[in-house]
Amino acid sequence: MGFKDDIGCTIVLDAIMTDLGRQRMAAGNLVISKYAFGDDEIDYALGYEDLSAGYVVLSASTTPLLEAFNHVNGDINYGLLSYNRNDLRYLPIIKPNEKLDQSVWMFRSGSNAGTYSPIGNTYYLSVNDETTNKLKEDLGDYQYILEHDSHTAYKIILESGIEDITSEGAVMLPRDPEARDAFIIRPDLLDNYITAHADGRFIQYIIGPQPSCIFRNTQREKADVNFAATTQYTQTSLDMTFKHYFTYNITTVPNLMYNKGEGLDLDTSAIAGPRGSATAINFCVDTSLTTTSEGSSNYKYNTHGTTSKDLFNNGNQYDFIDTAVLIVGANSQYKLQLPLRIIRYAGQ
Repeated sequence: MGFKDDIGCTIVLDAIMTDLGRQRMAAGNLVISKYAFGDDEIDYALGYEDLSAGYVVLSASTTPLLEAFNHVNGDINYGLLSYNRNDLRYLPIIKPNEKLDQSVWMFRSGSNAGTYSPIGNTYYLSVNDETTNKLKEDLGDYQYILEHDSHTAYKIILESGIEDITSEGAVMLPRDPEARDAFIIRPDLLDNYITAHADGRFIQYIIGPQPSCIFRNTQREKADVNFAATTQYTQTSLDMTFKHYFTYNITTVPNLMYNKGEGLDLDTSAIAGPRGSATAINFCVDTSLTTTSEGSSNYKYNTHGTTSKDLFNNGNQYDFIDTAVLIVGANSQYKLQLPLRIIRYAGQ
């Protein structure tokens, strides 16, 4: 459904059935049992914060509302959340960790790694060893590269937890076991697993940790992280969140990085506050995309991406497909998009 206010002061509720809704109505078994609210079309940067009221004030002239669409998830991709308690001041977030030796780095515009002409910020997912070696030359470090179907190479490490940082950068909440219990465990906000949504046209399965993996620090606050024990996660039978996308339930492990007096935990954790859980993921791409430069480029690169592109202005040409993986916390329901560039060296 969508709201339209283009007829003056009267607001019209424009309700349009989805294809599935029309099918069930035609069969006589349409039952509306749930509803949800979303604000995907709202840019809160256009408003201002009313400190006395405690919320952001938006002008109706700067926040146009979308009309209703009849496609599933056409209106609400990031629904508003509702919790069955009114004492939650803090909610967890999920952040990538790039501070560890095992962490892959996102390639960002303005980085000083090598000579290149980057296009946006993304994770590079190499489809074969030849591409990995070429990307190392162009990006400057293997740590910028995810390797197709690898259980031992760099991974995207994700942490969940609560941040409360002042405008001056001071961390307000404690980072100890008591805060983890008070702000995350007892309010039932611990993400014991995450759901990952990936495009099945390009991603065959996801590699993630086993429960025996560890994420903690030592008494001297040095990182003690081991995601070596990984396994293959296959798609679940849950309905597709988006067209072509499949859902994977990925295990997390307890995030036991604490401030033990020195504050060095901030050097190894991405979360500046109480921490909940952590996980690490990599991807296996469709094997039809993994041919070397001596083989032919699969049609998917041309149909869904770009072929023979000199990305770094040095003669090395690449085929690539830009996609995104959606991460959702099981209990926190926090959503995070991971931009992913599936890339193949195509020659010179």
